[in-house]
Amino acid sequence: MKKTWYLLPAAGLLAYGAICVGYYFLQEKIIFHPVVLPNDHNFSFVTPFTEHNLQTSDNQTINAVWFHCPAPKGLVVYCHGNADNLARWGQIAEGLVKYGYEVLVFDYRGYGKSTGKVTADNLFADAQLVYELAKTKFTEQQIIVYGRSLGTGIATFLAATHQPKHLVLETPYYSILEMSQRYARWLPTSLILKYHLRTDLRITDVAAPITIFHGTADEVIPYESGSKLKTLLKPQDEFITIPNGLHGNLNEYEEYKEGITKVLR
Repeated sequence: MKKTWYLLPAAGLLAYGAICVGYYFLQEKIIFHPVVLPNDHNFSFVTPFTEHNLQTSDNQTINAVWFHCPAPKGLVVYCHGNADNLARWGQIAEGLVKYGYEVLVFDYRGYGKSTGKVTADNLFADAQLVYELAKTKFTEQQIIVYGRSLGTGIATFLAATHQPKHLVLETPYYSILEMSQRYARWLPTSLILKYHLRTDLRITDVAAPITIFHGTADEVIPYESGSKLKTLLKPQDEFITIPNGLHGNLNEYEEYKEGITKVLR
């Protein structure tokens, strides 16, 4: 009996270690939910668009869609969420064209027709590649960087390393590290997490005006996480709280419509 009691702590440590190892190797499946598209897939959008395939430094392809409009005031570079692909996100992003802006939205590696494997470094490097494409037609003072959900950390990185006209964040997180600590408090996430995506550290380097939208009933990224960014904003920045807003329906609320109209007017 005594020998059995001696074995219990060791068995518990082994089980805990196995869980940590499993989390480390499965975290891409937890964070990213891509849907792959065949290379010959034809997008069908209402808005006129051009499709681009950008080559990365390691010979992978980043697939992007550029929506056009007559006499554009500028361009919105759109960083989308963690699921699906451009077939869905293109329909969401093209809604911004009605404000008189062209829109450039792209798929991360492994999403849609983009190739390669997602890594933290690749997320930022590939976003930089897309931003360089944006600058072939528009000056930075005509470019607005827009991030939604997962894309808010990537968008903040772009705005921190460039000089766009404005940064818009919809349903942002304080950091993926902070989110992981919320949902897996008993794991050493600071040690085993590959994707920290520290919006909190990058946002203080953004010189452009910032507008943030977050709903109080967000069921994916808690309002408490996004609202922690308030203390890091500049005096002229704006954090717009949308009472009862969920993660995917903020565009239905007047607070969002008025706020985004103000940014894109």
